[in-house]
Amino acid sequence: MFGRPTASWPVSMNLTNLNLPDGISVLGSEDFQQFGKSVAGGAVDVNHDGIHDAIIGAPQGSPLGRTAAGKTFVLFGKKNWTSGIINTSNSDWFDGAMNGFVLFGEVSGSHSGCSVNGLGDVNHDGIQDFIIGADNWDKNSSIIWVGRSYVLFGRDYGQRLWNFRHLMETMDSLSMAQLQTITMDSVFRVQEM
Repeated sequence: MFGRPTASWPVSMNLTNLNLPDGISVLGSEDFQQFGKSVAGGAVDVNHDGIHDAIIGAPQGSPLGRTAAGKTFVLFGKKNWTSGIINTSNSDWFDGAMNGFVLFGEVSGSHSGCSVNGLGDVNHDGIQDFIIGADNWDKNSSIIWVGRSYVLFGRDYGQRLWNFRHLMETMDSLSMAQLQTITMDSVFRVQEM
């Protein structure tokens, strides 16, 4: 919901009818994906455009045939929203540039997106970063549910595009696309191929 002066808030509001200009609704797209189980916002501005962004976890999402690997949706904030309803099944909406992007969990059952949060600026480049938790991640059969966290560095809106959606859909085997190695260099090398 979009903020407003105290005097203009109603006593109650039916969220079924939430739409512009009061706010936006973001809809999950899979059965049992637990879309919205974790959310982060507030002072998070991962594309450094001066507008706060929202991060939404869906830890039971099943991308690319990986059951319950999890998904994390990053929605870039806007000054002028053109739609009050965002359906996450529309993969074209998450363009990596103007609207946001989606990150797919690495392995089945890892629950990536079970926790999400802004971190401030952990790499000291002046842009806010964020973290994604995957509490059930494991890749070694002798140790189960080890868990893994992924720290993603924010990017300047005017200089670098987030291109995760494209990478994950077309270059599934790449480490960045599967959230195995989070480095700025690996993303740029992929984009230049």
